[in-house]
Amino acid sequence: MNTFPQDENLKTPSSMLPSEADNNQSPPSLREAIGLYLLCLGLMLSAGLLLQAADLRIGLIVTEGGLILLPTLYFIQKNRRSYRQVLHLKWVSPQILLLTFLITVPFRICSFLVSAIVQTVFPMPDFILRSLEHMYAELMFPSNTMELFLSMLGIVIMAALCEEVMFRGFILKVFLKRTGTWSAIVISAVGFAFYHLDPWAIPEIIIIGIFLGWLVVRTGSIFPAMIAHASFNFLGIFLLPKIFGVKTIDDFFRISFPIYVYPIAFVILIILLYVFIEHTHSKAVADESTTTGKIRNIEPNGFYQGG
Repeated sequence: MNTFPQDENLKTPSSMLPSEADNNQSPPSLREAIGLYLLCLGLMLSAGLLLQAADLRIGLIVTEGGLILLPTLYFIQKNRRSYRQVLHLKWVSPQILLLTFLITVPFRICSFLVSAIVQTVFPMPDFILRSLEHMYAELMFPSNTMELFLSMLGIVIMAALCEEVMFRGFILKVFLKRTGTWSAIVISAVGFAFYHLDPWAIPEIIIIGIFLGWLVVRTGSIFPAMIAHASFNFLGIFLLPKIFGVKTIDDFFRISFPIYVYPIAFVILIILLYVFIEHTHSKAVADESTTTGKIRNIEPNGFYQGG
């Protein structure tokens, strides 16, 4: 079942299209998007791994901020482009942010089912599990408050900020200008999944990436995607493992809910998505009416078009 209704009608909102001032700037090119992706991937596989080997928590923070965020900002700045336009920096209402957070809870539960299916069909070899054991134990079971703070800063805050700027900001922007809306969302999600270098997590991360891209296009803003990304990481790495009493890497990859929880979570997810769609549609209508004194044509997806 498609949880994002009217996908064939989904269009890029007018707030994400170039303004008259932005038309004087050179838009990000496909070559730049590919170059940025390969540059950040290379930096992560070289300097990032060395930094994380020296100190995992500090290394993660520096990797996200220095090896993902800074190169992305440089690619935007070097041609004097607008950060606001390229990165979809548009404020949204607190209600939208709250709805976004609420959606992530049943969504994360359903995504665990995807992960469990993949692990059942293609179980991760034991030698890979053992190689990941130290990293997960260090991040998930900090021994003091400072370690907990650094883990949260790196995984929840910096990952959400920096990776969204790169994938749902720069890269999504490039493909929105060159392909259909859904094609751009899927391409950025696939790139996002492979960037994590975990073959067993690719299906789950692609689904999450599609949802994050849909949020950006739906609202015209990157901020809901940042909130959702942070929530996914917090729920998946910190909260749910605590609830399930995870002590080892084996326990972590065996997290599963009672079978009846998944259909309940899926129904709640559909209801919350419906409320979100209705709310963003109403918000677009209200904003346009307030700004112009009249209501223009409202597309079925909730984005208003000029005319």
